[in-house]
Amino acid sequence: IWGASTHSITLLSLIQPEGIDFIIDSSEYKQNRYTPISNIPVYSPSKILDTNIDLIIVMAPRYTKEIIEQIRNDYLFRGKLFALVNNDITEC
Repeated sequence: IWGASTHSITLLSLIQPEGIDFIIDSSEYKQNRYTPISNIPVYSPSKILDTNIDLIIVMAPRYTKEIIEQIRNDYLFRGKLFALVNNDITEC
């Protein structure tokens, strides 16, 4: 998951998903902490370079386009990329 916004944290705490290894967020304040209720670790975007990630879901509604560009261009991510847009998860 990319985005430790109030929106994504609330959604994750409500649905209690399994299989999410961590959340990525650009805010240094949120990094190296755990989400409330779900207890999912939050890391910096450099985590993409340190691990073998094959799928990212962007859950940051106000910055979706910018984050997708950053993931593709700055981190050269070539795995599957999805975004939560208007309550639907769509492939990017």
